[in-house]
Amino acid sequence: MGIALLPWERLPAWLLGPLMTALGVFLLFDAEPYSWRQLEAILFSVAGIGVFVYGLKKLRAIKAPDAEITKNQASDRIPFPENMPGDFYVEEGCCTSCGMPSTVAPELFAYAPDGHCYVCKQPSNAIEDQQMIDAFEVQDIGCIRYKGKNRVIQVKLITSGEGDQCDALNQVLQALNAKVKADRWGK
Repeated sequence: MGIALLPWERLPAWLLGPLMTALGVFLLFDAEPYSWRQLEAILFSVAGIGVFVYGLKKLRAIKAPDAEITKNQASDRIPFPENMPGDFYVEEGCCTSCGMPSTVAPELFAYAPDGHCYVCKQPSNAIEDQQMIDAFEVQDIGCIRYKGKNRVIQVKLITSGEGDQCDALNQVLQALNAKVKADRWGK
C-alpha cells in the first residue's frame, strides 16, 4: 500500500529510472524461472534503465543553452590595441571620435593620438560598472562592446537597449534581448 501512495509522476526521471531498475531486480528474485512474472520484472528493469537515460539527456538539454553563444563572437570583433585587457573593449576602426563615452565615464576611456577612443581602465566596482553601461547608452554607433559572461552586466545592457553589444549571450538572454528590442520598437 505504501509504494502506491508515492508521487511517482513527480520524481525526476534520473531518480525514477534507478528506482524502477532496483524494483525490477527485486521482483526478478521473487519470480519463478521462465514465468511471465520474471519477464515483467526484466522488462521493468530495462524500462527503468531507459527512463534513467532519458532523464540524463533531459537534464543535459536543460544545461546546454548556456554553452551556445550568439554569432557575435568576440573573435569576430577586433579590439583596438590600446584597450586595457578585460571584458569591455572598443572595436578597432569603429570609433568616430564623438567624445560621448568620456562624458559619462572619463576615468574609463582615453583617446589615442589618432582620435580613436579605447578602454583605459576596466570597471572595478559597481559605480564604474554603471558608468560603463551609461557609456554604452550614449555612444554614437556601438563601438563599445562587452565580451564577458557576467549575467548581471549582460541583463543591464539588454534592459538598457544595448544587448546587441554583448558578444556572449546565451539563448535565454538572446530571447530576452529580442523581446526588449521588440518592445522598444513597438513590434
